[in-house]
Amino acid sequence: ELKDFSTELFDLQGNPVGPEASALPITVETGETVNVSMSITNIGNIEIPLSVKLQSANTDWGMYLVYDGEIEYDRVTFNLLPGHSTTVQVTAIIPLSTSDGSQNAFSLTTRLDEVGTNQFITNGTNFLVGKLLGLSLESSGEKVQATVGAWSQYSLWLNNTGNGDLNLNWSTVEPPPGWQFGIDSAPKSIDKLVSSEVSFGVIAPNLTAVGDIEQSIRVRVIGTYYNDSVEVFIDLELTVVPTLHFGLELAPETSVHDLPRETQGQIVVIINNLGNSPGGGNLSAIIVDGEGVEDPEWSLQYEHSFDELQPGEEISVIISVTPTADAGGGLRTVEITILGQADEGVIVTISEVLSLGVTAESSTTAFDLSSIVSTEVFFSIVVLIPIILFVVVRRMRSSAKIYDDEGESLVAPGVHTSQENISERRAAALMEDVEKEDDVISGDISQFEIQAALVQSIGDLPPPGPAPLPTGLPPAGLPPEGLPPVVLPPAVMPPAAAFSSSPATTAQDITVNIHDGAAQGGVIGSEQSSSEPMPEAGQQNVAIAGMPPVPPTGLPSGWSLEQWRHYGAEWLQRHNGK
Repeated sequence: ELKDFSTELFDLQGNPVGPEASALPITVETGETVNVSMSITNIGNIEIPLSVKLQSANTDWGMYLVYDGEIEYDRVTFNLLPGHSTTVQVTAIIPLSTSDGSQNAFSLTTRLDEVGTNQFITNGTNFLVGKLLGLSLESSGEKVQATVGAWSQYSLWLNNTGNGDLNLNWSTVEPPPGWQFGIDSAPKSIDKLVSSEVSFGVIAPNLTAVGDIEQSIRVRVIGTYYNDSVEVFIDLELTVVPTLHFGLELAPETSVHDLPRETQGQIVVIINNLGNSPGGGNLSAIIVDGEGVEDPEWSLQYEHSFDELQPGEEISVIISVTPTADAGGGLRTVEITILGQADEGVIVTISEVLSLGVTAESSTTAFDLSSIVSTEVFFSIVVLIPIILFVVVRRMRSSAKIYDDEGESLVAPGVHTSQENISERRAAALMEDVEKEDDVISGDISQFEIQAALVQSIGDLPPPGPAPLPTGLPPAGLPPEGLPPVVLPPAVMPPAAAFSSSPATTAQDITVNIHDGAAQGGVIGSEQSSSEPMPEAGQQNVAIAGMPPVPPTGLPSGWSLEQWRHYGAEWLQRHNGK
């Protein structure tokens, strides 16, 4: 009789880990519960009793055995018939507090459970806490079948064999001239232990011959997890299959714009066989409005089929376009398609739709807009435009400001008629606002304005008639009534000839200090002190109402203007009587 058995330990994906001495670690994550299994086979010829014992290096981890639905924390026993196999499962709970890089070695010892025997097999490996990055990219193993002028699809399978979610970056090699490669909706990420199907597309250039292509295509994908990454690629072999592919283009002689109604226009279409196999086809054309609805007011006439064309051969097809008398003048679109026909085994591609705009001559009807857009849109425009115009006019009226000029003076530029302008020009005449030598007053100041400004600067003048005496006491130093002022008359009288001239004078020979004062009267005149220079003899002086005329030689020496106003007449009587 033969009493013998064998064992095999598998990882999370069911792959054998190998003998204990060279077994690959099983990568796990914190907080995860994992299950690994070990199979035992009776390779003897009689039933044998067996036991499996679990041992781990870190007893803080929760680990136990499961056999026949029963949980045992360190040892299970069972009998095994010859040629039969059974499975013992190891469950491990990885604590959340376990840091990346931690390991926990465990072993499973399977022993022939008979007295006096020492036959056993030990399997084991390490649980490694951390991220295990793994990717695989697979295909069916067949060559990629490329068609001419149209995309052909080929399936790939991407597998995340690691325990971490990965971000993906896809790329392919630079395609040969005329070829097009692409990955349809390539996933940007993949979860752990997940497989994903990816569609790879390819288009062969026009007129490419049937057969295998020497150059292969490499598809590469890189998966990243934080600062770690894993890369995988696959090389795909190409073969071009028999294809019938037609190309459409317009001939230069096409003329379908501003067509007179009930007059034919011509569309000349050139059909090319751009595939690698011969074939014919059927042509169809419709004319639609702006919403893609076929317009019955236009008619199209053409040959609906054409004979077989060899690869690279072309023919011209004429399509007659005629607008009826009721056709609208808006833009219409002619859509032309071809349905190819070829021998069995030849792939017929669906040609792209050729679109061409056509127009009739300008409409003379009042409602031509209705021929361009749908009835609903037309009436919406007709109703909305007056409403919008009404709202705009109402808003413009409500926002417009009506100026009431009652009580306001509108003065044209350059016309100085208001009191404010007069005051400004008076200040300019007196040079009141000129603070620096290089200040400039714009505009010419007339002689009359200078005289008027000087008169105003003297202050308020008494009414016509005898001048009243100054209020209050006479100026200090003046003599009693009937006597001349202390300072008057001057020691030397002016010559009598000085009074032969006209008393009329001008304002520019009276020296008066004008300054801004705090008096209620506004601008006031200050008395001229005896130290100020008097007008020179021969100068003209101004005749001021209510004041005796000033002698041509100016005020007598030592006299002030206030004294002259009240006592000048007496001085003149005395000296004129001499």
